[in-house]
Amino acid sequence: MNTNFEYIVESAWLAERLDDPNVVVLDTTTHLLPRQDKPYDIVSGRSDFEAAHIPGAQFVDLDMELSDPNQPAHLRFMLPSMQVFAQVMSRLGITNQTHVVCYATANHWWATRMWWMLRVFGHDRASVLNGGFQKWSREGRAIAVGQSKPRAASSFEPAFRAELVANKADVFAAIDDQGICTINALRPEQHRGEPGGSNYGRPGHIAGSVNIAAIHIVDENNVFKPLHELRTMFAQALASDRVITYCGGGIAASSDALILTILGHPDVRIYDASLSEWARDKSLPMETGDRIMTIAIDDPAKPDVYALLQEHLQSMFALSPPESVHALDVSALKQDGISFWTIRDGSQLLGCGALKTLSAEHGEIKSMRTATNYRRRGAGRALLVHIIHEAKSRGFIRLSLETGTAQSFIPAQRLYASAGFLECGPFGDYKVDPHSLFMTLDLSS
Repeated sequence: MNTNFEYIVESAWLAERLDDPNVVVLDTTTHLLPRQDKPYDIVSGRSDFEAAHIPGAQFVDLDMELSDPNQPAHLRFMLPSMQVFAQVMSRLGITNQTHVVCYATANHWWATRMWWMLRVFGHDRASVLNGGFQKWSREGRAIAVGQSKPRAASSFEPAFRAELVANKADVFAAIDDQGICTINALRPEQHRGEPGGSNYGRPGHIAGSVNIAAIHIVDENNVFKPLHELRTMFAQALASDRVITYCGGGIAASSDALILTILGHPDVRIYDASLSEWARDKSLPMETGDRIMTIAIDDPAKPDVYALLQEHLQSMFALSPPESVHALDVSALKQDGISFWTIRDGSQLLGCGALKTLSAEHGEIKSMRTATNYRRRGAGRALLVHIIHEAKSRGFIRLSLETGTAQSFIPAQRLYASAGFLECGPFGDYKVDPHSLFMTLDLSS
């Protein structure tokens, strides 16, 4: 990932700064070994560190040093107190001005957990090493062995940021809040509740949550995927007012939180107790399986589709004056040069959308509508991604759209922006209109 965002740094950048006294490198390696009788056994990565680590790095034990020991046994890795966190940071030579770079020799989410904890306690000068120790060693960079050389103690002053943390009540309230997207960062098979893997008390996922597995935001080399891929992957979340991420114990969830923060979402929180708490409380709703949404060319005159399109038209006329309404009716959607799709869950209609050919290189999105009861569930995002892919396959180098400017159109604007659409001037037969916002997406790259 080539990015200028300070929250991810490359190995070449770090290699040039190993002797910088204002940079502290932390190895956060931890191993979880699944068990049948409990979620997992925790194994410290200290032996991995002593076998090989980045020169000058310090090892920090997230379980024994930076977790709350006063929590019940099933709630491992809960945030420590401010006092404990400050003591550990000070011992590691970290001040409020230090640039902390986190990495792991195991899964990348141990590094992102440390990054998140630093932010929770008021320290934004924290980064994750892209590719972790795996990439560092593959590149043949310097490696040290044995214990770390202690750094001079410092003074770290914490400042707790409650807006980065969610609790059980927050997550429960989010289930019926269409403005909040709750994301499960566990693997897809765990999200579906299939046998195997860690057992947190009940299989499946928190009701209404979607799955963006932390394992899928990196490639086979443990390197974060390109920003344009991640933006598409997180499009639904980016279009939401607030995002809550969770997993088994607040670890993998930090990986999704990192990406959302880099992509610019202003309100991302981690449910620290995650399924370790939720799944044990049988009064809290969980689901198994997964929503199977299918997208197919469809007939806009079908009764359920026709009803949705009529609702769409009525809504447009209620929000804008007649001369500013550009939505197409059923007869217009059947014209040559327009492809029309619906998205369904089984026989249930979730939404619709169309692609209009303007020229050999330019297409326009039309009639994007999600059924009211299925908003914020990923249907609109999935359909948008499908139409973008279809436009690319047809050789279009530009894809544009017109939407409204009223307050009600803001969620749609956010969805389009999250997919990379930028504001532009009128195109085709459109004219400047205070009730219209024009957006376009460059497909040439």
